[in-house]
Amino acid sequence: MTSVAMILLVLGTGLLIIMQRIDAQMEEQAKRSAAFLTESLAVPLWSLDFDAARAVGQALAQDKVVGLVEILGARGEPIYRHAKGEKLLLERFGQVIHDGQVIGSVRLGLNDTPRREALWAMAGAGAGLVALTISLQFLLQVVLFRPLLRKPFAALDGLVGAYAAGDFSPSPPPIHYAEFAPLVSLLLDMGRTIREQMESLRKSEERFSLALDAANDGLWDLDIPSGATFYSPRYYTMLGYAPGEFPANYESWRKMLHPNDRERAESAVAACLEDGAPYEVEFRLRDKNGQWRWLLSRGRVVERDAEGRASRMVGTHADIAERKQAEELLRQSEEKFARLFRLSPDAIIVVHLVSEQVLDVNDAFSRMFGFKHAEAVGRTTGELGLYQNATVRDAIFETLRDGGQVENMEIEARRKDGAPLGCSLSCQVLLLDGQPHILTVFRDITETKKMQEMMIQTEKMLSVGGIAAGIAHEINNPLGIVLQAAQNLVQRTRPDFIKNQEAAQAIGLDLELVTSYMRIRKLDVFLEDIQSAALRASAIIRHMLDFSRRSESKRRICDLAAIADKALALAQNDYDLKKSYDFKRIRVDREYAADIPAVHCTETEIEQVLLNLLRNAAQAMADARPPVEEPRIAVRLSRQPGSLRIEVEDNGPGMAPEVQRRAFEPFFTTKAPGVGTGLGLSVSYFIVTKGHGGAMRIESKPGSGSRFVIDLPAEEA
Repeated sequence: MTSVAMILLVLGTGLLIIMQRIDAQMEEQAKRSAAFLTESLAVPLWSLDFDAARAVGQALAQDKVVGLVEILGARGEPIYRHAKGEKLLLERFGQVIHDGQVIGSVRLGLNDTPRREALWAMAGAGAGLVALTISLQFLLQVVLFRPLLRKPFAALDGLVGAYAAGDFSPSPPPIHYAEFAPLVSLLLDMGRTIREQMESLRKSEERFSLALDAANDGLWDLDIPSGATFYSPRYYTMLGYAPGEFPANYESWRKMLHPNDRERAESAVAACLEDGAPYEVEFRLRDKNGQWRWLLSRGRVVERDAEGRASRMVGTHADIAERKQAEELLRQSEEKFARLFRLSPDAIIVVHLVSEQVLDVNDAFSRMFGFKHAEAVGRTTGELGLYQNATVRDAIFETLRDGGQVENMEIEARRKDGAPLGCSLSCQVLLLDGQPHILTVFRDITETKKMQEMMIQTEKMLSVGGIAAGIAHEINNPLGIVLQAAQNLVQRTRPDFIKNQEAAQAIGLDLELVTSYMRIRKLDVFLEDIQSAALRASAIIRHMLDFSRRSESKRRICDLAAIADKALALAQNDYDLKKSYDFKRIRVDREYAADIPAVHCTETEIEQVLLNLLRNAAQAMADARPPVEEPRIAVRLSRQPGSLRIEVEDNGPGMAPEVQRRAFEPFFTTKAPGVGTGLGLSVSYFIVTKGHGGAMRIESKPGSGSRFVIDLPAEEA
């Protein structure tokens, strides 16, 4: 009976050891599987990717030891459930947490298949072994058979000893007697069963590792007192290392941390260990190539000692390098958009499509419309009164709500002070924080409109110039006939011409009496007037033709005095000036220096500049209040060191300083609407400075007249 008791003790001890190892392995598997589920499901459940959540659950459910996998949403709604209907040995519950918020829960159950299989194997083996032992004990009582049974029992003891030592695949012992074959076979079957259970546990661990790889996360398991850490293979490979290439401890992780991230990461770990705060932190680790890689680490304390101190912490690492790169590109894009939005010369506003309230405006909008940022934000475009025509505004919103967009639409806008504003409007719908907004660009086209009008006016003037040239050509022909006829009349009434005398004698006419008659009736004066008027008209027409050909003008050597005289002649015959002020009533002083050389210039352009200055002087004196009693214009030509100077001075009302500062600006004019375009002086300034490389300035005081000074470079001479 002592032998039976020893055998039972050995079998019991072996069964206890096997059960403890199986229980420990199953407990470890349950904890790691539950931790894996809660960590791996955080991202899918947060992003509502239920397919990914189910894939994780299905991967874990392939293990035959897993009897129950249940995944629930934030409100307890089932997402995935797998149950085999078997008795569960262990159950674990866990909450899926993201950013401190519970977004789901998991339930994991392991069946008792490994224990039952081991128990049945050990029970069968134990029963057979006890029966065999009792039989052998009986036989051993017979002294005759004791020597014969020593070797077979020694072989059986070897098998039992191997199993007790944890070796479940020993070599089969030799069978000396056929009677012992069933017992040996029973013991070998028991070892084979235990070996299969161990292999099943190994495969279960492999499936767990595959599930981690499917989630593309690295697993870490930190033993806090010792600092020893388990790193999954993916943990190593995401940093470019082979599994196990660096020491598996807490210090390895700490050394790889980016210096700027170390304090923040360690503070998050400390907060989780001390207060149980959710551990989720982003940091950079140095990979094998020396590059910094962004990772997202999540974890929690899963074990505490009897005093409540954290003893074990489990978590995952996710590679977020691509996400960080996308975030950086998005940040740069938003920064560029913000910079363009703020610095754009066009007025830009962002309006909510549904509420129609203004979300933001740029500085150009405030300058263009007169509204401060705080005045515009929060109000609708209707309340701001940006559109003069509300129907146009409604049509624009309707187009955008229908999915269309508006490009370069000309509208009449209104400033804060009520002043009208011509704008070109472009807008389209874009999403900001998931909400539809309208990005609207207002471009001030007031100056463009003026330029278009001036271009139209210029085209008209070109047409008028062409017509005038044609008319001048047509007038030249009859004018030549008139001049020739007048000259013939003078020649053929002279009494000292022989042919005139012969013709008069032939008809009995006294030429002296005819001459006396013409003198008494002043016919000779009339003929002189006709000749003078014809010559004057011819000169005017010649100047008109020269002026109309300015597009064909080229640089050549010109006489400044002649150009000035032509400009004065044109000004004296200007019809517009005659209507408002007779230029002939203005005393014109020509002060030409004797040493003025010929100038290399475009004659018609310089003539245009002088004509503009003469017209402006005459109009300024005509509009002066009180009227100028003795209007005078002085035109001076002189030679200065390094330049040739032209001065046009009048004794009109003069200019205020603020007018002088803007006199050469395009479209700036002090004349009444419709009288001036504001381009005369700006064009003149352009011709002198850009066209001839000279300088042009104003010298004037209110009430003391104005003087325009033009300096042409000496090298132009």
